[in-house]
Amino acid sequence: MVLVSRPGKSPFKYASRRELLDHMLVLADEEWQKGLKTADMVNPIRPKDAQEKDKQKGLELFLKGAKNEQQKQKWTERT
Repeated sequence: MVLVSRPGKSPFKYASRRELLDHMLVLADEEWQKGLKTADMVNPIRPKDAQEKDKQKGLELFLKGAKNEQQKQKWTERT
């Protein structure tokens, strides 16, 4: 790494709080976008019919624990 500066002048630029925060917001947004892309790759959104199929499968497993039809109805009714 080479640092070029003028004699008697600081090679560093002083930044205000506002400039620093604006820069940090840009960096945070870039990281957020990378995270969203990674999440989509790891856990893609499944089609609606596949989601419904899994939902029904889970409901059937839940209702297997019911003693009788009346208890199944009580567990699934919405109030």
